[in-house]
Amino acid sequence: MIVFSIVLYVLIGEMPKEILFEWVLFALVLDAILLLYACLVVISLRCCERIIQSRLSMKPDVPRISDEAEQV
Repeated sequence: MIVFSIVLYVLIGEMPKEILFEWVLFALVLDAILLLYACLVVISLRCCERIIQSRLSMKPDVPRISDEAEQV
């Protein structure tokens, strides 16, 4: 969006600098929000992966029936 605004400003030349500044500021704020959202999604997915891995590693080994029969 930033590049689009600057290209319009250069090519058309009718856009006032104040409007260009508003669009660039809006694009920067939007980019920051999307970057923050992406970071939160990645962090939450990695936390879920760690929880699943820890639960799988904590799962007790259930002895098989054939192992119990051999011990008797």
